[in-house]
Amino acid sequence: MELLALVLTKIYNVTVKIPRWLLFVISGGIGSVIIGLLHRNPAKATAQTPSPVVDVVEPPSSPTPAQNTKRAGTRQRKAGKK
Repeated sequence: MELLALVLTKIYNVTVKIPRWLLFVISGGIGSVIIGLLHRNPAKATAQTPSPVVDVVEPPSSPTPAQNTKRAGTRQRKAGKK
């Protein structure tokens, strides 16, 4: 118990000499580091290599009957009336 009292007395004597605004900055910095450590993303286990991208060009196809029966949108109809 006496050892704890001596340690806390030394800590108090040091912190009294430090300005209050500097203690706020120090405690905010320590808190920011702790939160950053607790909320960091876990490291990825394996690094995936991207697959090569190949451009595929398909020949134009004729519209299917279902595509021919679609109604025109309102903008197309209004533009056609002018």
